[in-house]
Amino acid sequence: MSGRPLSLQARFILVILLGVVAPLAGAAYWLTGTTRDSGEAILRARLEESLGDAVRTMGINWIRQRSSLLDLAQEPGMLSLTLVDRTALAENAGDRRSQGLLHSWNALEGVVDRAVLRNDRGEILETFERNPPPRSAVGGVLGTPLPVRIPIRDPGSGQEVGSLEAHVELSSLLPGVLWWSGVGGALLALFGGDEGVALLPLPMDPGLFDGDRFEWRGEEWLVIRHRLDEPPVVVALAAPVGAFAEPFSRAARQGAIIFATVLVLGVAMAMFLTRRMTGPLEQLAGTAESVARGELDRRVAEEGPDEIQRVGRAFNSMTASLRETLRKLSQQEAAAAVGEFAASLAHEVRNPLTSIRLDLERAQERSDDEQAGVLVARALAEIERLESTVSGSLRVARSGNLELIPVDVRHPLENAAHAAKPEFESRGAELELDGLPEMWVRGDAGALEQLILNLLRNAAEALPGGGRAWIHVDSDPTHVWISVSDDGAGIPADIVDSVLEPFYSTKPEGTGLGLPIATRIARAHGGDLTIESGPEGGTTVRIVLPRYVP
Repeated sequence: MSGRPLSLQARFILVILLGVVAPLAGAAYWLTGTTRDSGEAILRARLEESLGDAVRTMGINWIRQRSSLLDLAQEPGMLSLTLVDRTALAENAGDRRSQGLLHSWNALEGVVDRAVLRNDRGEILETFERNPPPRSAVGGVLGTPLPVRIPIRDPGSGQEVGSLEAHVELSSLLPGVLWWSGVGGALLALFGGDEGVALLPLPMDPGLFDGDRFEWRGEEWLVIRHRLDEPPVVVALAAPVGAFAEPFSRAARQGAIIFATVLVLGVAMAMFLTRRMTGPLEQLAGTAESVARGELDRRVAEEGPDEIQRVGRAFNSMTASLRETLRKLSQQEAAAAVGEFAASLAHEVRNPLTSIRLDLERAQERSDDEQAGVLVARALAEIERLESTVSGSLRVARSGNLELIPVDVRHPLENAAHAAKPEFESRGAELELDGLPEMWVRGDAGALEQLILNLLRNAAEALPGGGRAWIHVDSDPTHVWISVSDDGAGIPADIVDSVLEPFYSTKPEGTGLGLPIATRIARAHGGDLTIESGPEGGTTVRIVLPRYVP
């Protein structure tokens, strides 16, 4: 069993969700997820930049300090001396070589507190030492001095002839070492010696700096390192990722909340707008299905966007046109049935009329009674008129066309009134036909008489005792109007159009053919027939015919 197909609105919403919302939501999710990575990348770049500054500063300062150390080691004849203590050096203070040595040593104050000069055999030739400064933050002096070994080579051969071992103060290499980070919350670590001893005090295990990142006190830290050959030191800079990336993550979360809010509002607005657009279309589809089932009186509301209104108007116009077309087809089919019925009826009527007319003619020939002869002659005239009417109706029923000749409408009107008068008298009603003007049309007198007679009979049937009907004729230069009116109860407004349809009758004994035949005769004369009936009562049937001017 197949599921119910999605509505047009549901399809619009599905397109919006899959084509717009889903990609945007995926992009937002990706951006939110990569915010921390982006913050970490920025933090790494900042750390690398700060570490690069520290390394460059240490390199520049080391070149200067190394030069001073070499000056101390390369005093003339220094490497050829035997072991001399500082007392001997002091006793010979007046010696020029000793004065130069002291000058070089004093130049290293605040840089080196102890230095040892060795020859190529490792024997100590000279030891330089001064009282070390206190290990405090005053002046930036804190931490363990960096042990260095500087080889001393013969200028001529380039062969190593000795070495100078010293402990260099960190503050001389990197001023402001305690707060050198460049990134808020970052820690600077220096590791020297073959075993990588931490030269600066650290609040965590120095071994944590061996990797690219570590966890400490529930936070993730990022580590950047750089190894220098001269001086032999490893410089590391670490900073907590969370403290730096949190603003980015917070901004991403806020952006996600704003995006979700805008997304929900956008979807709601889309549903509202699509509902306004698809609602009339769904109504149009439902109405079209009803019309397809034969409910031609259905209409759609002409509302919504301009295009939808145009479709609604076109649909309503189409259904109205379809109703009118089907009505006309129904009338044509009914008229054809009327024609067949009238032809059959005329055939059945003419045969006995012929026999009656022959019998009356024989009776007229054999009768000597003058009064009987008058009656027979009148009966023969009525039969002649009836045959003429039947012949005219038969021509109309068969083809809708008549042989039109100039006719004064007074004659068919008077004949029809004379034929209908007994029916009015039997009902106690009155028919007025006074002062008819001479008015010419091109038509068939018998068919016109049949037309008026049908209308008069309908009027008589609608009148109670004491009721009144009348005939009025009017004209203009091109048309003649014949009106048959009565003061009866009238025709209900909801069935005025129906009474012109064949076989529709409000009377149990009625055939429903009088008005349809009258309409067919009027149209066969190039005219038309209309009915007017008001709620206060009374009915007027008006016939319009082309006027003929002799």
